[in-house]
Amino acid sequence: MKVTSSSPIQDLAASIVSSIRQGERPVVSAIGSASVCQAIFTLVASRSILQKELDICFQPKLIKYEKIRRNYLFFVLTRPNEQIEQLVETDVLISESSDPFKSAGAIAGRIRNRESVTVKCGIKSLYQTQQSLAIARDYLKK
Repeated sequence: MKVTSSSPIQDLAASIVSSIRQGERPVVSAIGSASVCQAIFTLVASRSILQKELDICFQPKLIKYEKIRRNYLFFVLTRPNEQIEQLVETDVLISESSDPFKSAGAIAGRIRNRESVTVKCGIKSLYQTQQSLAIARDYLKK
């Protein structure tokens, strides 16, 4: 499902919920910060609708699309992970000007040290935050 900055949140949320109830694993894609914000609002609305039935989680995945030389940000439905025992709580603050690769390195490093990480961001930095989380996941796979 592709989300744009003008996508209707409730309609997309209803479509996601319908897919989940039919046993499908929806994938939501967005390009640009306004579209990513809209996608996140849509995912929150989907989770809210399903809250009494089941808990859902969407994982960010950044994919480079060479034809347009831009990054697509995908959100993939997954099951919520078991919580890791919290040893140390650390905040990572991400702003509009944050380098997603540096933020991802900080996040991945703390997770490797078995530290709990709290990522804080404002509405204008949601895109950078999602990029950072997607890159951190790639770092942790290596």
